[in-house]
Amino acid sequence: QALFDAGRYAEANKAYQHLQPTGDRAAAEHALGVIAYIQGRANEAAWYLRQAARNAPRNLATRRALIASELLRKDAPAARVQLDHALASWPSDGTLRYFAGVAHHLAGDDAQARIELTSALKYAPGMPAATAALASLGARGSLAVDYRPELVRPWGDGDALQLAIDNYTLAAKSMAKVRADYQAQVLALLGALGQGPELKVKPGSIKTCPVSQLAKPWETAQKLLAKYAQLGLELEVAYRFIARHDEVGMTAALLPNARTEVAGARKGYRTALADMGELRSEWTRGVSPELRRVGCIDKLLQAALKDPLRYRVVQDDKPEPTATKLPPRPKPRTTFFVDNTRCADPVDVWIDGTHIGQVAPGRRSALVADGGERTLCLLMPGGAQCGDRGTVRQVYLHDGWSTTMYCPK
Repeated sequence: QALFDAGRYAEANKAYQHLQPTGDRAAAEHALGVIAYIQGRANEAAWYLRQAARNAPRNLATRRALIASELLRKDAPAARVQLDHALASWPSDGTLRYFAGVAHHLAGDDAQARIELTSALKYAPGMPAATAALASLGARGSLAVDYRPELVRPWGDGDALQLAIDNYTLAAKSMAKVRADYQAQVLALLGALGQGPELKVKPGSIKTCPVSQLAKPWETAQKLLAKYAQLGLELEVAYRFIARHDEVGMTAALLPNARTEVAGARKGYRTALADMGELRSEWTRGVSPELRRVGCIDKLLQAALKDPLRYRVVQDDKPEPTATKLPPRPKPRTTFFVDNTRCADPVDVWIDGTHIGQVAPGRRSALVADGGERTLCLLMPGGAQCGDRGTVRQVYLHDGWSTTMYCPK
């Protein structure tokens, strides 16, 4: 990596060739392809990068470099094959959309090339290569790929390790949000079929597919599941980088907070893998059978998305009313007594962490609170807190309930 960064490509090429038989084979093949690409050896670059993509199929940097090398060779069909694989996992990547535009231009389809280049600017606003390509198409000029591939770096310093930890944390938070949105769409689908906790119709009343109600939630759920899988790829890349350094003890020099995040990543990654399997199983074993039971096949839902008015059902305008949920009944209020006649100090009364009142010394006072199983805390002066020994107990409050304070004379 140091030789490559210094521009000593011949020496870096030899070093990476020695690295090929090791566990970093995919990264070494990627680097050899990048060096050949920079030096203008397009055929050699494509050969190495094909090997790297075969050994590391879920690495976006390798896919980008391979597609760029195929375009450098003017091989549009080969580039399209790799683009189909890459866009299935990263449909919102601006660089891949730029490559797709160049590939369509090389194949003679400038109209589709313009669409792809516009999409590239949508996902990556201000991309210089896409902007220049659109201007060249407007002037009826020819396009050539304008891209410098990045190096896959399986090892890094403390800054690179901290960046990987930050990327892992960001991906994990994004996955949690996408999962919550996906679950909401699944419950909406099941609710429209009379299943689950969010019922919209009477259970068992749906005999035919309410396609106009299900098409949009079905599409949204599919997109969210694909996005969850894409974020999982980013999570995997960050985790493997962290785990590689942790195995050889390179995380020991991190700050305490960062070391805590590394320990959390080891546990969280296993949970993320289980979540991905759970969501896919939920769709294939839970949602899909319920949809097929009423005739909601994928082709029908896709057709309804393309032409919603054609599949609109009149009954959808008047959904069956569901029973409204009544607000919960308020808890009964009870009056209880605290006898402080034997003590010379006031006592503070707390119920479930809320201060109810204070009973003066030598008095027996009535207090009011919600009835039922409650947590009672009685505090005397002296600095004690609720939760300290002898201050808290569980009681069942009812009208007339009383307790007596005992104090040493």
